[in-house]
Amino acid sequence: MQQGDARQKSKHVWLKAVFAAVLVPGFGVPITKLVESHYDVSFFSPAIMELWNSILSVGDWVARDVTISFWVVALLSSCSFILVLLALAFVYTHASEESGKSWYSLTKDQQLVFNVVADAIENDRQIGHDSVRKISGLSVIATRSALDFLFHINLLCINRDSWGNSYLDLTYQGQEQYLKLGSSQRL
Repeated sequence: MQQGDARQKSKHVWLKAVFAAVLVPGFGVPITKLVESHYDVSFFSPAIMELWNSILSVGDWVARDVTISFWVVALLSSCSFILVLLALAFVYTHASEESGKSWYSLTKDQQLVFNVVADAIENDRQIGHDSVRKISGLSVIATRSALDFLFHINLLCINRDSWGNSYLDLTYQGQEQYLKLGSSQRL
């Protein structure tokens, strides 16, 4: 019984597909023409043509020939060259300010916090914020401020051990800074 229903449904689906294939072109074209004549669809063609003509006129205006004196070209070229040099100098000084934060520009608190973390790593210990605060003897705010600054200039980072506990660690720049200091300036 269910197979018969399935066959009959498939015949109906097939018949619907045949009727749709025959009727849509037969009725679709006249209906489309009726809609086009009722609604003025030709509005879009002039609008698109106007937009295209506007684009072409802007292109013609940009590509037109203009007579200009050599001194104007030389002045514009030299001004452009100077502006490019100024922009490069600004970028270079801004980048060097960020990377130029050295040991000597750190405050005493920041140097102390850096030394505490670096010495703990040197002694193969993991150290956290509370341990840094206790060892350095600084207040909570002073310790946080120093740590935030050391994170900002990319000397310290946070790592996790195999148990998922987080601890303070030196970045590559921090390791380089620590090695530059030598034993005389460390705690």
